[in-house]
Amino acid sequence: VYYSKGVTLANLNKYEEAIISLDQALEIKPDEEALWNATNEVFELIKQRLNILEKKNIFNLLIQSYQKGIEILQHIGKPNQLLKFNYQLGRTLLENGNYTEAIKKFEV
Repeated sequence: VYYSKGVTLANLNKYEEAIISLDQALEIKPDEEALWNATNEVFELIKQRLNILEKKNIFNLLIQSYQKGIEILQHIGKPNQLLKFNYQLGRTLLENGNYTEAIKKFEV
């Protein structure tokens, strides 16, 4: 339910609400591999759609979501998804101008 809601909100350009809903979906079903992949795709779609003024706030929210996802993945032991989320966090940090933090995520 939360995943579908998140996708719908993203399609309506309600990015903050979409990210929150997708976070809830991952918290409820952290073991569902397809959900992690799909959520990552929606996060990437959101980043592509942002205009310059929206980017800073939404990127900060995405960074928090990736960090929360990484914590969950570490806890449940999903190494493949953990690598993907670390990589995407690194890319998001890079795109947000946080170069030093981005390098740390790429070195994981």
